[in-house]
Amino acid sequence: MLMSIKKKNITLFALLLCFINPVLTFADEQNKYTIFGSLPDSIDNVYVYLTPIELSGNLAFKDSTLVLIEDSAIVHSGRFSFTGIAGNEKQIYTIQSAQYPLINGWVVIEPGNISYRYQDDDYKGYAYAKGTFSNDYLTDSIIIPSMQMAKFGAMLMNGSIDIKNPEMSEFVSKMREQALNFMQNIHSFVLINIDNSVGEYIFLLYSQVLQENDKNDILSKFSESAFNRYNEIYQRHSIAQIFTGQPYIPFQGKTADNTYITLADVIKENKVVLVDFWASWCAPCIKEMPVLTQLYNDYQNKGLEIIGVSLDDSESLWKASVKQHNMSWIQIISKKDESDNIAELYGVVSIPHTVLINGNGEIIATQIRGQELIEKIKNELE
Repeated sequence: MLMSIKKKNITLFALLLCFINPVLTFADEQNKYTIFGSLPDSIDNVYVYLTPIELSGNLAFKDSTLVLIEDSAIVHSGRFSFTGIAGNEKQIYTIQSAQYPLINGWVVIEPGNISYRYQDDDYKGYAYAKGTFSNDYLTDSIIIPSMQMAKFGAMLMNGSIDIKNPEMSEFVSKMREQALNFMQNIHSFVLINIDNSVGEYIFLLYSQVLQENDKNDILSKFSESAFNRYNEIYQRHSIAQIFTGQPYIPFQGKTADNTYITLADVIKENKVVLVDFWASWCAPCIKEMPVLTQLYNDYQNKGLEIIGVSLDDSESLWKASVKQHNMSWIQIISKKDESDNIAELYGVVSIPHTVLINGNGEIIATQIRGQELIEKIKNELE
C-alpha cells in the first residue's frame, strides 16, 4: 500500500512538471529580448559590453561600471548580438566599448527585438536603440533632440552663429522652440516611466534643465526611494558648486607610474592650468582630445599645463586610453570609492567637465570646450 501511494505521488509530481515546464518556457519566450547591433564595418574583432546602470552615487560614473558587466559580445565587421530574458521591470543599460567609445549608448531592456545602431553626422556621432516602445520613445524624444541641442550649443560656442544677427533670428527662434519641446519631452518621458529606473535615470540626468513646476510634478509622483536618491545626489553636489572668481580646491592624485602630484604644485609652476574631467568610456570626452592636444602643443611652453582627471574604475582601461589618444599632459585617476574623490570636490555631475585656473589660483572659467576654450587660453597667454 505504501509503495502504491509513493508511486502515485511520483507520478503526480512528474505530471505536474510536464505542465509547469512548458509554462515556464512560454513565459521566458514572452520576456525574451534580442539586441542586434549594426556598427560601421571597420569595427571588427573587439568586445562590446552590456552593462546595467546603477542609480546611486555620482552620476558622472553611471556609464563606467564595467565591473557590473551583464553580458559581452564580440563584434564581427560591425555586427553583434545579445540575447536574454527581460525582468519584470524595465531597466536602462549601456552598450559600451573600451576601444571605440563613440559607439557607447543607452538601451532599455524589455521584451522584443531591439536594433542598436551608430549614427554619424557633421557634429559628432551617437548610438541609439530602436525596435521596442521604450527604445523608440527614448531615441526619438530624448537622444536625438539632445544631440540637436548639443550641436546648437557648439555652434554658439565656436561663433559659427550669432544670435544677435537679424538674419539668424528665424534659426534661433526654431532652436528655442526645440529646446522647449525637449524639456516637455523629458517631463512626459519620465512620467510614463515614473515607476521604473529608466524614468528615474533620465530625470536625474536632465532635472536641471526642467522648469520648476515640471520638476516638482515629477518629484511629487516619485516613490520614496527615488525621491531620496534624487535628494542624496543633488544635495551632495550643491555643496560643491564651483564659480569663476573663487580660489581653487586643493587635491592630489596618482599618476600612471604611481607617483602623486598636487594641484598646488602645478599651479605654482604655470600661468594657466586646465583640469579636464574625462573617462575612457565617455565619447564626448574623447571627441575633445584633438582640441586639447593642439592646445597643449601650442601653449605648453607659454605657461599652460593640463591635468586630466580620469573617472575610470579600471586603471588598465584608463592607461590604454591615454596611450591610444596620445595624451602627453599630466594624467591622474580619481575612483568613485576613494574618500578624497576629486570629482565630488569639484561638483562634477557629468563629463566632459573642465575647470580653468590661473597662476594666482583663481578659477577663471568652468565648463568651456572647443573654440571657446581655445580663445580663453589664447587671451590668457598671448
